Amino acid sequence: MLTHLASSLNSPMVYIEYSLSPEHPYPTANNEIFKVYKELQKKYKDYKITVMGDSAGGGLAIALIKDAQKANLSMPASLALISPWIDLKCANDSYETKQALDPILSKDFLYNHALMYSSNNIKEADPSELKFKKFPPVFLLVGTDEVLNDDARNFYTYITPIQKISKFKEYDGQKHVWLFSHIDSKASIEAMEDIKEFISSN
Repeated sequence: MLTHLASSLNSPMVYIEYSLSPEHPYPTANNEIFKVYKELQKKYKDYKITVMGDSAGGGLAIALIKDAQKANLSMPASLALISPWIDLKCANDSYETKQALDPILSKDFLYNHALMYSSNNIKEADPSELKFKKFPPVFLLVGTDEVLNDDARNFYTYITPIQKISKFKEYDGQKHVWLFSHIDSKASIEAMEDIKEFISSN
């Protein structure tokens, strides 16, 4: 997926292999991602930086924006989030309504991992609890057949009044991070083209 995206965008990519819970709970991954972003801002001041994330990485990308703002760093030019996991409380309707369509994730699975990641303090670690007064342009991509559907949809509803250059798109019949599973499918090629168009225009 990464090499195809890099080729599609004709751009170098930095892949952050952050530490995972339960061995490394919140905020370890957040701090590691922030350090990388801070270093990129320092070394590549004249470059346009886009932050991309899929699944849990989507939520971490949103948290990065808050961390960057607290540190008075420049925000990235844009964000592209694929099937982002944003609500660690797993309270959105699609956790129930899309379950029969999603063969990959479930509410119980996600909530148990949220507890491990947050050391049982979900509210503090939950990206959906963050409040913003400003936010970079953001593109949220999600499949129609995944329990995280409303995570992307609800964040789009929240962020659009704050950032007018926001985009939400559903991909019909697609499961969680479909690009990872079937990079050559019509829906994956369409998503890559959509991401390229969004990033190039912001």
